[in-house]
Amino acid sequence: MNHYPNLFSEYRIGSLPLANRLAVAPMTRTSAEPSGLVNERMVRYYSRFAAGGFSLIITEGTYPDKGYSQGYANQPGMADEEQAEAWRPVVDAVHREGGRIVCQLMHAGALVQYNRFTQRAIAPSAVQPKGKQLEEHGGEGPFALPEAMTTAQIEEVIDSFAKARCVPSRPDSTESKFMRRTGICWINLSRII
Repeated sequence: MNHYPNLFSEYRIGSLPLANRLAVAPMTRTSAEPSGLVNERMVRYYSRFAAGGFSLIITEGTYPDKGYSQGYANQPGMADEEQAEAWRPVVDAVHREGGRIVCQLMHAGALVQYNRFTQRAIAPSAVQPKGKQLEEHGGEGPFALPEAMTTAQIEEVIDSFAKARCVPSRPDSTESKFMRRTGICWINLSRII
C-alpha cells in the first residue's frame, strides 16, 4: 500500500463525492431484459461492488436512443422514461451500500452486433470492422459494412446522448458531461432518481 497512499482517501469528481478512489470500470454484461429494462440480476451485480467497498461504479454501456445506438442483445437502455426509471432499484441498492453510480452511454457505431430497432449500422465512416461478431452478443459472422453517417445523423447521436439524461418528469435531476471530440458522456444516476 505504500505505492498508493491515497487509494482509500476521499475524493470528488465534480460534484460527486466519493468515499475512496476505488472504481469499477464498465464491463459488457448484456444481462438486461430484451426490452432494455434493468432487472433484479443487475441490481445484485452492481450493489455487490458497492458492498465490497468500491466507491464508484460505472455501468455497462447503455444505449441512449431507439435508433442505431444499441450494440448487443440484452443491453440496457436509457432511451425513454421507462428505461431510465428501471435503473431506480440499482441506484437505490448501490446507495444503500454506500456507493455512487454513473451510467456509461454508448453508441455501437460500426460494431453493432444486435439492434432490435434497425438492421442497419451507421458509423462516422463506411469502414467494415475487422473480426467477427460474438454470438453471445446476438451477432453472427463478420461485421457488416456500416453506412457513413451524415452530418444530420451525427447531430442526432449527439442529441440522443444529451436527451438520455433528461427524464421528462425531472429534467434537472441529472449531471452529465459530454465531450464531442472524445465521445465521453457520463450520467450521474444518483441524481436521476
